[in-house]
Amino acid sequence: MAKHWCMVSLWIVYNLLVLNVAAFNLDTQNVLLKQGDPGTLFGFSVAFHQQLSPARRNLLLVGAPRAKHQNQVNVTGVVYSCDLNSTSDRCQPIEFNNKEFLTSKGINNQWMGVKVTSQGPGRNVLACAHRYQEGSSSRYVPHVLTGQCYLLGDDLRVGEEERRWRRVVCDFEHLSRRQKDHEWFAYCQQGHGASFAKDNTSLLIGAPGAYQWKGIVRMERLDDLDFDSEEPRETGDIEQFNHKLIPLQRNSYLGFSVDSGMALLKQGELTIVSGAPRGGYSGQVAFLKTDPVARRNLSVELVLSGPGLASSFGYDVAVLDLNNDG
Repeated sequence: MAKHWCMVSLWIVYNLLVLNVAAFNLDTQNVLLKQGDPGTLFGFSVAFHQQLSPARRNLLLVGAPRAKHQNQVNVTGVVYSCDLNSTSDRCQPIEFNNKEFLTSKGINNQWMGVKVTSQGPGRNVLACAHRYQEGSSSRYVPHVLTGQCYLLGDDLRVGEEERRWRRVVCDFEHLSRRQKDHEWFAYCQQGHGASFAKDNTSLLIGAPGAYQWKGIVRMERLDDLDFDSEEPRETGDIEQFNHKLIPLQRNSYLGFSVDSGMALLKQGELTIVSGAPRGGYSGQVAFLKTDPVARRNLSVELVLSGPGLASSFGYDVAVLDLNNDG
């Protein structure tokens, strides 16, 4: 028996040396610590961002969805910018000076910072608030929980140039064409899952509350004001609003997490991956791509199910290229 274990140990050591695999320990003594105020949920979401303008800085972006700005009475949620070259444990709040944001009545308890993500060095940042509310004309549903996301430039500001900086999935087109209730788009709660597509031309935003919490995923262009730009697409087809095109059960929460890759189902083709942590009673992950026929649809190509009951498979997803094959 001892000989057997000795051979196994030698085999493991040999393979670690041949494959050049190295282990490391996390230093828990010499750490860079950034702190927020108590009760703000500082750190609910985080993202690294390399800022190139107005100066080159390495930043950690931190969401604190229960914080409030100094000039705000409402608990709007705050996204903080933390300079990694600074020894201070405090971070600076990103100010949303956009008039549309400041004058909105639905920003209290909206949870801005529930999701924050960076497109890469010198590029855009996306910050979302999945509990943002809009007023409704329906007496049965006085408010709709659409959620909202803001696109920020590299300078972490809402820009002045011609562009749509505020992005809402369940917009007027959705709310005007269908009844304002949970069967359709009254509780979309977009933004818990959001990312920049790996093709660097599109935004991906999940809205897990649509279609009675079956959920949807939307893809839209970053610069969408060009007449030649492709129209937004989403699961269920924007032209039809047909939840039967989404092969998941109600209460699946599709869109709870979102990412993408360029070589998942086909080399060089964008594939979107989205988690539905309550799908199939164990959680599911759906693989989506642009529909070649329906120009405003994202089709579901593959669904993976989790290993055990209530395991919340798909609560979060991340696409990695471990062997660097594209």
